[in-house]
This record gives sequence, C-alpha cells and structure tokens, in this order.
Amino acid sequence: MTHLHCCGFSLTFLAAAVAQAPSPQAWLQARYGQQLPRMLASQVLADAQAAGLVATPAARVAMKQAFYALTGKLGRVPPYRRTDAGIRQVVATTPGGIEMAMEHEFNDSWRWADALGANTVATGDNATPNDLDTWTYVADGLQLVTFAVTGTGPSPIVDSTITIKDSQGDPVAFADTAGNQSLSLYLPAGTFHVEVGAWMNTFTTPATYEGGGYDLTITTAALNTGTPRLLVAAANGTTQVPAGAGHDVFRIALTSDSRVALSASSTGDTVLWLQRSNGALVFANDDSTIGGLSAAADVDLLAGTYYAYVTDFGGTAGLAFTLTKAVTPLLPMRDVATSPLVTDTLAGPESMRLYRLNLGFNQGVTLVTGANGAGAGDTVLSIMDRRYGLAVENDDALSGYARLSGSLPLGNWLVAVTPFPGAAGGYSLTTTVGSPYVSTPLTFGTNGVAIPATPGAFASYHVSNCTETSTRLRVPTPNGSEYTLLDQNGVGDSLPGSDWYAQAVELAAGTSQVLVFSRLAVPFAFALDVLPTLAIEASRVRTRSKEGDAAILLASLSPLTPGVNLGLGDRGLLCLPLGTIATVGLQIVGPSGIIDWAGAPPVPFNINLQQGDLHTGATWTPGFFGSWRNVHRL
Repeated sequence: MTHLHCCGFSLTFLAAAVAQAPSPQAWLQARYGQQLPRMLASQVLADAQAAGLVATPAARVAMKQAFYALTGKLGRVPPYRRTDAGIRQVVATTPGGIEMAMEHEFNDSWRWADALGANTVATGDNATPNDLDTWTYVADGLQLVTFAVTGTGPSPIVDSTITIKDSQGDPVAFADTAGNQSLSLYLPAGTFHVEVGAWMNTFTTPATYEGGGYDLTITTAALNTGTPRLLVAAANGTTQVPAGAGHDVFRIALTSDSRVALSASSTGDTVLWLQRSNGALVFANDDSTIGGLSAAADVDLLAGTYYAYVTDFGGTAGLAFTLTKAVTPLLPMRDVATSPLVTDTLAGPESMRLYRLNLGFNQGVTLVTGANGAGAGDTVLSIMDRRYGLAVENDDALSGYARLSGSLPLGNWLVAVTPFPGAAGGYSLTTTVGSPYVSTPLTFGTNGVAIPATPGAFASYHVSNCTETSTRLRVPTPNGSEYTLLDQNGVGDSLPGSDWYAQAVELAAGTSQVLVFSRLAVPFAFALDVLPTLAIEASRVRTRSKEGDAAILLASLSPLTPGVNLGLGDRGLLCLPLGTIATVGLQIVGPSGIIDWAGAPPVPFNINLQQGDLHTGATWTPGFFGSWRNVHRL
C-alpha cells in the first residue's frame, strides 16, 4: 500500500543521508514525510536498521523516541496512549468451511452490534463513507485475543481501524496505522464490542474513503497460568507471539490510590501494557530512563484491579523478563479543585502523575503546567473521566508546557500530566476553578462549532434528548479538530473523534456534553454533524436498520421543512413537537439493511395522534429530525 512505505527517495539520496549521519528526527521526516503519523513503530525500526541507523541499543532508543515524539506532535496519540508500539500479527482468513457471522445494518452503534456467537470470523462491508460495523465478543478472561481485519470481495477494505469497547460502551483500545489492522490484547471475562471502521484519506484531493469488504478474524491464545497471576513484588515471564500459547498476564490489586513502579527488565527490548479491570488501556511504555530498551511504568493509579502484560518489541517471542512492582500509597490523591498549586517530578517517558478534579457543579476550569526547578520542559496535560476515558488533552500551548481551559459538567474528573520522549524533571500544575460555565446547545443536523483562539482552550457544547437514541457525530470537513462525547453522568462512551472518524454512539436520555478541542492548540471553526439514524437528507429520507426490523416513519414531507420524524423503540418515544395529522409509512427491512425513501413513503395514510402518545419535551430544538430505533424483531 503506497502510504505504508512512502519511499519516494533515490538510493543516492539515502546513501548521502546515511553518510552525513542525520539526526533521527531529520531522517524520519525525510523518509516518510506527511505519512509519518500513521507508520507502525516496528516498520520504522526495520527501515532504520536497513539504513544502518540503529546499530546500537542507544541508537535504537533514540530513533524510537524521536518517532514517538514526532508523531505525537503531528497529531497522533502521545506515547503513553499508543496501542501500536509492539509488533502486531496479521492473521489470515480462516480456511473455508467455517461458519461466519454476517453483518446486518444498522450495526454502527455498540447497542446494536451483531453477535459473533461461536464463530471465529465475521464478514462485513463498510464501503459506504462513515459506515461503522460493530460485533459482540464474549471473553472468558483466560486468553490473549487477537482481532485482525483482512480485505475480501470485489472491493476489499484498504485501510481499517479497530476499536474495542466494553459492555458499557467505554473504549478499551483503538488501533489505526496505515493498512489493515491487527490488535492483540488481554481481555478479562465479560462482553466486549469490536468496531471496524475505515480511514478517510485526507492526503489525497479530494479525500478518499478507504473502506470496503472485509473479514474480521478472531484468534485466542491461552495464558500461562490459566487466569492472570497476582503480582506481589516480582515475577518472571517469557514473551510470546500473539497466536502462541503461554502468555504471562499479571494482576495488580490496589487497596488505595497509589504510585506504582513497574519494571520489565530483560536482555532485549520490551513493551509494557497496563490495563484497567475492564481491559481498557491505561498506560503503555516502550523505552524508559530506568533501563533503556527495558520498559517501565512510574504511574499514579486509583484503587482497583489492573492487569500488566509484557511483549517484546520485535515480536519474535521467547524473551525472558522479570517484572517487578513497588507500591507507595497516595494518602490521599490530591484534588486540584482544592489544591490550586501542586508540584512533582517526571522521571521520563515511563511517568504519569494523576490528580483528582472533583466538581460539585458545572464550572469553568483552567489548568496550566509550568517549570519547577530544572523543569520537565515538555508536558502533556489531560482531563479524563473517572474511568480513565480521555475527555480533552493539550500539548505545547505554552512553548512546551500545556494548558487546558474550558467548561466541564459537575462530576469526578481525573487530571494526568505526562512527558514527551526526552522530557524529564520537575513541573508545577496550577488550577483555577470557578470561572463562568459556558456551554452552547447543539441541534440535530449540522452545527457550526469552534475551538477558541486562546491556546489550550476547549469549547463545551451540549445536546438534550428525552429518550436514549442511536446517533452519530461527524466532522464533514477535515481540519485536525477533535471532540469527545460525555453522557449525562460525565462518562465518555466514545473515543475522541476526528475529521476522518465518525462516531456511532448512544445518545443518553438527558443532557450529554460534547467537548471540542485541538491537542496541538490550533484554533478551528468547523461544522459538527449530529446525525440520527433516520434523517431527512435533501429530498430523501434514509434509515439504516437490521434485517427483519420494522422501520416506521412519521413525517410531513411536503413541504420538507419543518419535517417531523419519529422512531418507535424499546426505550420509549423521542423528543418531538406535538402534532395532530401526519403521513406514516411502514416497511420491513430487507437484507441490505438500508431504506431510502424519495418523496413520500410507500402506501402512505393519515392517522390522528393522541397527545399522550408523544413526549413533547421542553428540550426539543427546531432542526431536530428524530432518530429511528431498530427494535421490533418480527
């Protein structure tokens, strides 16, 4: 695939570059150009080795840290959130004769995922721009699980994304590099949802959507001890390839908020993964200041259960390691809402400092990192929900130091400070709470939104709904913005979105929050589409549903505006204005899972509606075309 390698340079140029011993940063930028943010770390190291640039462990560390720093600055996730540091194995499609789970639209949201059952292969197609496919997987807690996407059919998928969510819809892990994805991780016992998307390639003009037909193949490999073994102080293990049996997964039990030191020492190059009790990735580290190529973690964590897992960077398996643990209780973990100035130290890329931010009501908040002593110099500042789900993040708003300023709904938040590769030292964190709360309402349809011009500022928007509704968030024009959806409890049920990734979400009953930000502190004005699953698009009415479901449309189509759409579902009716006469159409969804009505629905008839049949709701906003619910299995 062209944007995986992106050579484009002559052998003469490469020879001259090596002879002049370019810096790792210069070599990476010259070698990959604008494609660098989507490169896989293991591929970069292989290319650097072929070029003779990583002959020593120190050179290898320097190249990897330069890669992580550059890709972070270019808009990719920071190193401690990466899911692609270690090798990932692409699994071929299971040979013929295996029953496959089949996709049925509408399965964009985790609420309406297609069940995998006992099948190890699922087949789907997301060639339609912004289509997402979601599958339900039940884990037994005794396996390392690999999810792999391979292209199939006459128009195979070119560049996929994989998102794993838990039973509550909270993100567990997200993988996206150039090409089709393969993601391996430990999953504790429970129900998970696997979302397959595709990349919108904005490097082309016009942008091209790289979805298509695919197989999602699931393989499992047993743990070495059946269930994760409790890590007390130290334990030995050996790395395995994703498909190989005998994986070492360790359980860490914290009875109080604590500072945890982990070190995966070995004779090779290790990567350390730290997961929450629901499997969600909390922290990842490749190289550390403690042991160079040996991974480590120097992190603050809330009380609870965590899982630690070690891989070798090269993916060859058979690397023996020792994982050590030391715990220092934080009594208590500081709340920056009542401690306006805190200072601490970051040892290196293995560090994450965590603070509580408990807000008793909707408030404006400003957080700023700065120097302390010698100074860390380059920090990343994050606000997360109480489950470690990312809400907003900033890097470099203040010449390397970070700033976040905006409005947050009441709730218990977390604030994390991490360094970029090469940064270490003291820092200060100053918090101001109590400035005016500013949140702008969103309507269903297209909304003009903006990231404020002040460096590090984020904008807060909200959308209200009477009943839970499947919907979608989308940025129609690429511009580098990011956004996060939070439900009425201040918990995010989606990953931060971007211009190439439409989020299919469940919009909870009540008021949900959408936080819009730029991690690199670049102000933007753009449109944010809030799309229901039944929508009027120009002169057409379109809904996506599962095969065999009843799709019911209640609309006034002449004139088209104002139109009123109604979805009947298992969780009640939607917020709609009260009406008396409407046009009604009923269809049973066929195998395509898509209904597209042009003009009036088939066989329309008039019906009188009683006032008690509809929620009028004071929160309804003109421009809201109500969502349809795919609930009646016939």
